[in-house]
Amino acid sequence: MAERCLCVALPLKVKLIVSKEKTIVCLAVMFIVILATVIPTYATSSIQWRFYPEYNATLLGLAYADNYFDATAIPNIINNPILSVASFTIVLLCTSIIITNLNKKSKWRQSTSAKQPGSQPNNLTSKDKRATKMVTIISVMLLASVTPSVLTDFIASVDAEFCLTGKHRNMFYLFYCVTFTFETVNSSLSIAVYYNMNSRFRQTCRRVLHAGCRVKPAGSNVEVQGHSQSHQVTSVK
Repeated sequence: MAERCLCVALPLKVKLIVSKEKTIVCLAVMFIVILATVIPTYATSSIQWRFYPEYNATLLGLAYADNYFDATAIPNIINNPILSVASFTIVLLCTSIIITNLNKKSKWRQSTSAKQPGSQPNNLTSKDKRATKMVTIISVMLLASVTPSVLTDFIASVDAEFCLTGKHRNMFYLFYCVTFTFETVNSSLSIAVYYNMNSRFRQTCRRVLHAGCRVKPAGSNVEVQGHSQSHQVTSVK
């Protein structure tokens, strides 16, 4: 989303801002930060055999170390409310910038082309409208899928009992089921939106999907060449 926003807002400088080296560094930094926030959770929890009085049976379950809550307090604050709200805010801000710039450029193109004789400003406007519509739909879908996760993380940061082992664990399970469902639906529908609204993406998908049908077996060329050579020899005779 950030790169798409730069392409619309700064089209002439995006190649200088977004380079291969900078992309690798940003991905590495994000990976290290996220990894650092989850290491304490995995280091202080494990799967062990535990006795559950409500079931009167010994089952595999999560076991936490004595320092689990102390070790995961700060990483949970960074990973849950801070990063979730930050990503939500960045997506919302980038979407607003993209839509605003597309509308401005559409009006500028329309006013410029209207001054030229024989121009068709409606075609340019329709393209910009389709681009704005596609970006809006994708952004709304993304924001809708992220909202339950942000809400869940915010409640967990406020209420200590809103967790896997707290009093409100059933509500915690429900919220995360809704979160995973929204994220799954978003991941499944995004490709359909791009396919229906982006002609270049649609052509690329068709070319990739039909590439296997156009590939001939290795021996077919040899047989065709051999047949053509034998036909040439027969014609010479």
